[in-house]
Amino acid sequence: MENVLGFNSEHLQLSADVPVPVRQMVQQAIASYEDKPVAERLFKQALDLAPDEMEIYVAFYKFYFYQKYLPEAEQVAQQTLHKVAELTGLPADWRRFKKEFARWSHPDSPVRYYLYTMKALGFIALRREKLSLAHEILDKLLELDPDDRVGGSVIKTLANRMSEGDECADG
Repeated sequence: MENVLGFNSEHLQLSADVPVPVRQMVQQAIASYEDKPVAERLFKQALDLAPDEMEIYVAFYKFYFYQKYLPEAEQVAQQTLHKVAELTGLPADWRRFKKEFARWSHPDSPVRYYLYTMKALGFIALRREKLSLAHEILDKLLELDPDDRVGGSVIKTLANRMSEGDECADG
């Protein structure tokens, strides 16, 4: 059975070397969705014990996003980009990332998490009504992922509609 974060034990793709107690900690954090302090503590402990495990970061920023703690979601998403940069040698600042820096065809690649996290940051910016930032992030994402493998075009379409709505409201 899936919870609001869209995860269940089959969906959460932690690497095989993640110890069982960390796996259980993440599952308990997800199950504690309604209890923010408990979930936060468990996510933070899991990241302390498995700091290179990208799925934990993703679950953590999704937790904040769905709880509507958008500044916290943005902060964890930024931490995710920094962790990917640390693991791959890529720039932590998405503005400096160039398409030729890396290939992301492998779904478990840390670089793939970079793209997914950029998509999340674009969506967070939209929800925070930072439309110009959202467009900047999403334009860069689509430049890096022209085949739209991570689905950035869906968020870009939403951003365009929101911008058109602002223009109509102004005019």
